[in-house]
Amino acid sequence: MNERGLTRNDVVEGIESAGKTDSSIREMTRFIAKKLHKTSTGQRVLLVIFERNRNEILVVTVIDSSKVQKYY
Repeated sequence: MNERGLTRNDVVEGIESAGKTDSSIREMTRFIAKKLHKTSTGQRVLLVIFERNRNEILVVTVIDSSKVQKYY
């Protein structure tokens, strides 16, 4: 997250208020949350890949991309 300039709150908000959430075909506990957000350079998409097991959420990776058309 530090490499991408994102905070923990950015990631939590990306999961909780995602515009789209898709599940993995291979692993039923893995999901990808997609959230649009604006920055000073334009619109971007935040992708949060996470696993949900019982009452726990484990973030696998976070991607902040300017390629909105490709990922959203």
